[in-house]
Amino acid sequence: MWKFDNLTEGFICKFAGIRCWNPDESRVSRFSLPDMGLIGEFPRGIQNCSSLTSLDLSSNKLYGTFPSDISKFIGFVVTLDLATNSQAQYLLALRIELFLITSN
Repeated sequence: MWKFDNLTEGFICKFAGIRCWNPDESRVSRFSLPDMGLIGEFPRGIQNCSSLTSLDLSSNKLYGTFPSDISKFIGFVVTLDLATNSQAQYLLALRIELFLITSN
């Protein structure tokens, strides 16, 4: 379980599935959380991770609509895996969003 009572720089880098650019900073570069039993809508809090380059939330139970403005808050992500979640909407929206990102 993740606990957020430690506010020292770099503490989040020790969490399972989290990688940071530097272990002494809180600049997250990668979320690798496949098959972690995550349930809910796409976590919009990821927008606070402005240095993120890889996001794997595959094989969880994400549902709802895919954020239409995802490119604004994961603009540097080059690896994105949302496969095997609860809604097929994610795949369709992801294809559309990737098309929009790559054509701009």
